[in-house]
Parts: sequence; C-alpha cells; structure tokens
Amino acid sequence: FPTRRSSDLVTAGEASLVKQCAEQYDWLDQFENIIVCMDNDDAGRKAAQEALKVLPDGKARVMYCSMKDPSLMLQSGKQKQFLSNFWDAKTEQEAGVNSIVEAMDGIQDYLLAPKIPLPPQMAKIQNAMRGGIRSTGAIVNIIGKTSIGKTLFSDMLLYFWRYHSPLKPVIFSIERTKEELLIDMFSIHLKQNLTWFEDGMDAVDYLNRPEIAAMCDDFVTDEFGEPSMFVIDERKGDAEALKRQIERAVKQYNSKLVVIDVLTDVLRSLPLDKQDDWMLWEKQMKKEGIVFINVCHTRKDSVGNTKQFDQNGEETFKRVDEYDIHGTSSIPQSADYNIVLNRNKNASDDVEKNTTYIDLPKARGGVTSHNVLELYYDSVTRQQVDREVWLQEQQTNF
Repeated sequence: FPTRRSSDLVTAGEASLVKQCAEQYDWLDQFENIIVCMDNDDAGRKAAQEALKVLPDGKARVMYCSMKDPSLMLQSGKQKQFLSNFWDAKTEQEAGVNSIVEAMDGIQDYLLAPKIPLPPQMAKIQNAMRGGIRSTGAIVNIIGKTSIGKTLFSDMLLYFWRYHSPLKPVIFSIERTKEELLIDMFSIHLKQNLTWFEDGMDAVDYLNRPEIAAMCDDFVTDEFGEPSMFVIDERKGDAEALKRQIERAVKQYNSKLVVIDVLTDVLRSLPLDKQDDWMLWEKQMKKEGIVFINVCHTRKDSVGNTKQFDQNGEETFKRVDEYDIHGTSSIPQSADYNIVLNRNKNASDDVEKNTTYIDLPKARGGVTSHNVLELYYDSVTRQQVDREVWLQEQQTNF
C-alpha cells in the first residue's frame, strides 16, 4: 500500500512520470501489484494512462480518486473513500468497446505514420510493400531453409534500420552472442569480413586503427550519444523468458522494432497450441505499435527425397513457400508480410550459388510477387546487391 503521494516519487512532476517509470522498470517489476495514483484531472489521467504503457504487463492499474488531489482527500478525512478508490483501480484494457466514430480520430495518424524503409538493394521488395513496413505495428516473417542466408538477410535489414528506421531496433539471436552479432554488424559497416582474418590479432589491430575505431563508435551510438540498438542476450532460449525481455526492451528502452533470429527455434519445443499463443501475443503487441521481424526455419525435406538434376547435369533445388515453415500454421497466417528466401547452395556456378531468390507471397496493403528480387552476395565485403544491377555493372566494367 502506498505511503507517499505519487508526486513524491515523480521528482519533476507529471510530465516526467513515463520517463522515470521506464528508467526504474527493473525495480518496479519486483512488485506483484503497481497502483498509479495521480491527480484526477485531465493532466493526471493522461499521465497515468501513458505510464501504463511502460510499466510491467499484468501488474499495473490506475486508481482514480473521488477528489482531484489524493493528498487533500486524505487530509479531509476521506480515508474510507480513498481505500474504496484504491480497490477499484482499473487496468488499461478493461474498457474495450468503442464506437466506430471514435476511430475517426486516429485515421490521419495511422496514414501519416512513417514507414520503415528497406535497404536500396531491396527496393523491389519495398515497392511491392507499397513503401515499406508500417511502423504502427506489423509482423514480418523471413522464411527459408537452413544455411541459405536468412540471418545475413535480416542483418542487412538491421544494419540499414540502425540509420533509417523511425523505430529503434532490438535483436534476439539464439545462434549468436552479442559479441558475435556486433562482429557481423561491424563487417557490414566496414565492408570487411572480420571473420576472414586467419589470425584474430590481425582483426583486433585492424579494429584499433583510429579511423576504423571512429567508424565503429559511430555505429554503436546515435547522434545523441545513446545506444543505436539493443541486444537481448537471453541464454535460456525459453519462450516466456524471451517474452519478458522483449516487453522490457519495449517499455524500458522504447525499442519497438523486434528482430527474433530464429523464432522457430524458440518455439520448437512447445506444443502447437502454445505456439499459437505466442503468435496471439505478437498480434496483441502489434496493436501496441510493435513491429516483429521473425526469422523462420522450414521443415526438413522428407527422407525419401532424392536429388534431381536438369538436362545439363546441374543439381536443382526444391523451392520452399510460406507454408513450409516449421511449426504451427498460425506463424505465416498471422503475418502482414511473408518473405521467402531460396538459394541453390550446391550449385557449381559461384554466381548462382551466391544468389538468393526472394518471393513475397503475402503483403498486406501491397502486391504479392513470385521472384520479386534476386540478391547476389559478395562474401569478401559481406554485402548483398541486386543481382540484375550487379550483372549490368560487370558487363559495363568488362
């Protein structure tokens, strides 16, 4: 039960309530119940509702006092009414029915919200999406077989979004530590694959060059000196633990662009109904303005499948689609965009082996397309480019 007024805890007034609650998220999360009690006026009610958005889920409620000032209410001998107001505290979602007329107020904000752009080499995908991914909330699945370049594809997006996204990214990588992730990001940023140095000391010496170190510093912090992105280093790989970390990143650090690499590995051990529950949670978070980028493995080919060859003796490969995702069918069904990657990694031709074919079988508000883009990967510079553009450049240079 509170022993001090809310204003005693909010050291700079109602305007700072949200910021201070976000900064003290870990401390607040240790309590089972959090009651927000502000002045019962327009400013106080608005501040309380905004505070609910950054407080731990399922724990916070708003107490509306019968009088404007909670302190004056107690000083006036209204303790019993104060207790009644306390036990009547409401969650943010308890009033869920609205008239269609009320939706009119938010239409302009929705339509004018900036979209999350894609890197220049993915311009054809962005055009099919009609300008990019909506920053008001979306679920995007990146789908493909093992070892065909899904992580690289998502890394290229993440790198571009560090500079061009209206939402700050946070990434969870089940296959990489935060150090391995940063090395991959630096490799893209510097156009130098740091893992290709045979001697690790050579890579360290390279990174310590003053001009290179300055470039690395520019990547990890933004123009305000704040971290440019966040990394969830959840070693358990447990779905519920990951969910809590994502909610913390959203509420405490305002990171609303969530990359999960690989989602299907997180959900793999769960029964299908629990996987469905996860996607329901993502859809609920989407309504709060969260954008999910889910990297997804596909099911393994059946044991009876045999290799196939074309008339030239070249081994062909079976292309996967959105419904080849490993796990529950609600993963592709819940998405706003399904991006499917295919690559013939056993091709004898180096260009073909390093070419990823991209389909867009689902694009809400956009145009679905088969083979919307072909991306070529240069392993030395760790860059992906539009293969059509790259081939034209090769012909010109020749």
